[in-house]
Amino acid sequence: MSLCSRRERSVVPKMNTISYSVHDDEGVKLLPKSKPSLDGSSLAKDRVLVQVIACGVNPVDAKYNVGDKLPDFMAPLGRRLVEGRTVGFDFAGKVVAVPAGSCSEFAVGDAVFGTMPPLEGSFAEYIEAPVAQIAKKPTQLSFEEAAVLPLVGLTCLQSLKHDCGLKEGQHLLLVGASGGVGHVAVQVAKAV
Repeated sequence: MSLCSRRERSVVPKMNTISYSVHDDEGVKLLPKSKPSLDGSSLAKDRVLVQVIACGVNPVDAKYNVGDKLPDFMAPLGRRLVEGRTVGFDFAGKVVAVPAGSCSEFAVGDAVFGTMPPLEGSFAEYIEAPVAQIAKKPTQLSFEEAAVLPLVGLTCLQSLKHDCGLKEGQHLLLVGASGGVGHVAVQVAKAV
């Protein structure tokens, strides 16, 4: 065995992620991380491996970096907590691996969209997505369209249907319906 082939075997495949960085002017940086095993052998039973095709950007992504929702004295602690973690919540992509013996409703090749738990991030080439937080992508939506819906869509559904109990035939006044959540709330309210 040559020295060259020993080196090749020890190379860990890498993937790119966009991660928080307090040391960079933009607050984020492109960071290579270990690429997950594409055979699904390292997946938890409640996760699937997704190749990310599109991501949605939300104000909360910036708030994690800025720490403006924390008291001033805690903002530096909050920024240290997110340092090096992958940015993002919303995504759309294709399932590339499922755990062995899993009874998941998802199969390799399924187009999916969803949201990642806090501090796990979606701005990566591959993510291990919790099956409870993803759904099959509607065929009439592009990956880009599906990637921008999860957080705003869930916010609308939770606030209109679950918190307010909106029912068919009721009237609703939406103030500020031009923002990310508002423009989707108009469509959700109309469909209820």
